[in-house]
Amino acid sequence: VANASHELRTPVAAVRGAVDTLLAGADDDAALRARLLDMIANHVGRLEDRIRDLLDLSRLEAMEGAARVGPAPASDIVRLLEPAFEELCAKRDVRLEFAMDSALEQMRSDRNLVILILRNLIENAIKFSKEGGVVRVTGEPATIERDGAAPIRGVRLEVVDAGVGIPLNQQQRIFERFYQVDEART
Repeated sequence: VANASHELRTPVAAVRGAVDTLLAGADDDAALRARLLDMIANHVGRLEDRIRDLLDLSRLEAMEGAARVGPAPASDIVRLLEPAFEELCAKRDVRLEFAMDSALEQMRSDRNLVILILRNLIENAIKFSKEGGVVRVTGEPATIERDGAAPIRGVRLEVVDAGVGIPLNQQQRIFERFYQVDEART
């Protein structure tokens, strides 16, 4: 809750400050008004991202152990994900590429969960990639080894980028809810 509230409080405070400035008469200065409106739009986008994260987390927690396995052809997943990132890719000058093995047309999984996981990974990869970079999403059949049990057939999905990465001393925290690497390091 502390991490989530901090993630919401910061953009709300920025929007409040910009609105107060506009209401105090800054709307007479076109350049300042444009800068403040751009800042408001940016922070509203951050709020939308955090709200989406909260909703995703809520959905995941509500369905613990209740994955709905069914056909999840890789082409359907790509068809749904690719257009979702066109604007962000253009804004960041990043190219998004998909390379899915044709065997994944027969993939069975919870399609919505696969899309949710890939969407989060792709979004972070694009956000933290260098301008002109490439984010590559690959998928292939894989054998999954299990301690003390027979291996099972599965799928390996990877999102690869050349972004700033996560410092080794913070990698153990990546699965904490709302954890973000110290922005001073990015």
